[in-house]
Amino acid sequence: MIEGRSGATDALFVQLYPQLRAMARSAIALNDTLNTTGLVHELYLRVAERETLSFDDRRAFFGYAARAMRHLLVDRARTRLRMKRGGGLKAVEWQAASDPGNAGPRRRRAGTR
Repeated sequence: MIEGRSGATDALFVQLYPQLRAMARSAIALNDTLNTTGLVHELYLRVAERETLSFDDRRAFFGYAARAMRHLLVDRARTRLRMKRGGGLKAVEWQAASDPGNAGPRRRRAGTR
């Protein structure tokens, strides 16, 4: 069905766009992190970037599309949760100011050495 050519991918998505939107709508009903159009477009990008992707029939393609949509939604949910918990920032321990190893430059008053 798809031989890795951009033209074939474009033609396939134009033909199957209504069915893909319906699939996306039902997938999003369970997880509202992305709208229907956005999910279909993300699916297109995933399919278009694959060099060798081929399907025997429409059923195989729709099976792939359903799995890919679920993976996209899971990836977005994981990203959202990761950002909620610090977004991959490095944790730094707080050290008390009385720690001699943590003493930074001190300010001097005018007229003192």
